[in-house]
Amino acid sequence: ASTLPPMVVTYRLAGVDGEATEDMIEDLNDPEAPSTTVSSEEQERLMENEYGLTRLVTEGRGIPIILRSIQSSIRDSLRRIRRDDVVWKRSGRGKRLEKNLSLVKFEKNPPFAGLILMKHCTKLPSNRKKLVDARTPTILLRLLLDVLNA
Repeated sequence: ASTLPPMVVTYRLAGVDGEATEDMIEDLNDPEAPSTTVSSEEQERLMENEYGLTRLVTEGRGIPIILRSIQSSIRDSLRRIRRDDVVWKRSGRGKRLEKNLSLVKFEKNPPFAGLILMKHCTKLPSNRKKLVDARTPTILLRLLLDVLNA
C-alpha cells in the first residue's frame, strides 16, 4: 500500500450548487482486512493455508539460524554506517553537506529477507510460541536499539 499514490477524494454536498452527479459511496471496504463475517475457526484455517509452510522454518534450529542471519545483516550494515561516518568526520569538512551514503542505502533498502520471513512466521500461534521460547523479541528489541543508536 505504501507504493500506491495517495487517493484523491472529492466531497460534494448533494443539492448544493446544482445536483451532484457523482456516484454516492456510503461505505469503504478494505479487501485485505479480515472479514467480520468469517468465524475464528475459518480465519485460523485461512491463515494455516497461507502460512502453514512457515512451520518448517520454526522446526529444529530454524529460528536461531534466522536470528543469526538477521543479526549479522544488521550488524554489518551498522558497521558500514559507523565506518563511513568516521571517514566523513576525519576528512575535515566542517559542516555535513551530504548524508552518510551507507545510512542512505540502509534507509532506502527494503527490510532484510530474514525479517520478512520472521514476520510471516508470526502469523501462526504455534510459531509465535516457539519464537517467544527462543527469546526472539528480546533479540529483535536489542537490534532495534542498536539501529536507533546508529
